[in-house]
Amino acid sequence: MSFHETVETIRRLLLEERQSHEILAPHERAPLASCEQRRRRINDLLAQLPQRAKQDIAALYQAMASLPHIPSSQEIEWARGVLALPNLAILELDMTNLSTSAFILRVTLLNGVGQLVDDLLVHPPHVPSQVALDLAGITKAQLATASALETVWSHIQTTLTGRYVISFLLEPYRDRFMDEARRRQLVPLTMLGASLRPHCGAYFGEIGYGLETLCSHIGVPLPQPPARTSHHRAYRQLQILHTMAQGKLLWHEGSAQASQQPVQGGAYEQ
Repeated sequence: MSFHETVETIRRLLLEERQSHEILAPHERAPLASCEQRRRRINDLLAQLPQRAKQDIAALYQAMASLPHIPSSQEIEWARGVLALPNLAILELDMTNLSTSAFILRVTLLNGVGQLVDDLLVHPPHVPSQVALDLAGITKAQLATASALETVWSHIQTTLTGRYVISFLLEPYRDRFMDEARRRQLVPLTMLGASLRPHCGAYFGEIGYGLETLCSHIGVPLPQPPARTSHHRAYRQLQILHTMAQGKLLWHEGSAQASQQPVQGGAYEQ
């Protein structure tokens, strides 16, 4: 019995109890056994009210939690504002591993319409493991002709200057650049931008905190390693931004925004 049903039962019993006395003549008395039984029942139900209320409140919370997720209007406006920036860039890095001692293997930068701005392969001080290369989608042959980071460092700074940089997790990338500058005695890079991940979490809910999961959820899954590269990850983030700017939870290839995304080097569309 729900809280509402319990309250209605108590009201009905109270009314019955009152009426059982009102219809009697002044010298008559209502059946004592019936009155006692009814009042015991009323007291029992009154004692159950707090628990019934708690159960109903819990059911309401559960019903609220099960409602379909809706986009955040604040995050829609944020995505639209970011996409409107003429200096927008999407940054992706590949590294030898995920630790603080990792070396950068690749620096990829797309502009706001999905065109490749820069794609630099970096020769690390030590040969990466095959697992790291597969995860990055980089071959040993590609690394063999790559430049040392010291050689391309000033070029990277020039490319980033004046751009608003978005990456799913920008802060760890900032940290890697700082680590590389410190151990190679290079001038630290200056980079203005924001991480996409917290905005995805606010917009998509729990599903928005993992790039691979989110891409699959909105219908643009990432290729599996070793076919996946930094190009794919960067372009998918641009697709996520467009999905957010449209106020949708799923990607629609036929949308007006999709048609406005020229891509150079068809790998990004895979």
